[in-house]
Amino acid sequence: MVILIKTYFKGNGKMSIDYEEITRNEFMEFFRDDEKLATLSADDRLEIFASILPGDSDVTVENLQGIADSYGVPLTVLDSDEIVTRNRFMEFFRDDEKFATLSVDDRLEIFASILPGDSDVTVENLQGIADNYGVPLVVMRTDEITKDSLRDILEKAGISHLKIIDTNAEKSE
Repeated sequence: MVILIKTYFKGNGKMSIDYEEITRNEFMEFFRDDEKLATLSADDRLEIFASILPGDSDVTVENLQGIADSYGVPLTVLDSDEIVTRNRFMEFFRDDEKFATLSVDDRLEIFASILPGDSDVTVENLQGIADNYGVPLVVMRTDEITKDSLRDILEKAGISHLKIIDTNAEKSE
């Protein structure tokens, strides 16, 4: 049995509340009648919507996603266990088996966007990355490059066939 609450104002301006019992069938008949349903205010509908499910076991990701989809609301409902926290991300990152599931494109995307600002992109960090990957690179700031530093780099790399031209001094070697 469902109780329907009727409110109305008496002639003296005071609100009066009458309770009238209705059956489940009467309630569902009202609910399924678009004309009757249209008599409910937006607040009435929100109140019903917020309290119609009897328990938390009825509020599921699937049900909420279905509601969002049926109303055309562009959102995705996630189980709180699916939300990636810093700890879960780092756990994934450090698990070789899980990390191996990332494609090269995924890894490049992460690599290219993981540092938040230009202050994190330093000569030391970039040189450390090159060293960690075993890539024979020398990272230098452009304002620190000299003929001598280039000559040293080329010698260490075993490159002797390049000519260094100092355009500032307008002479060549």
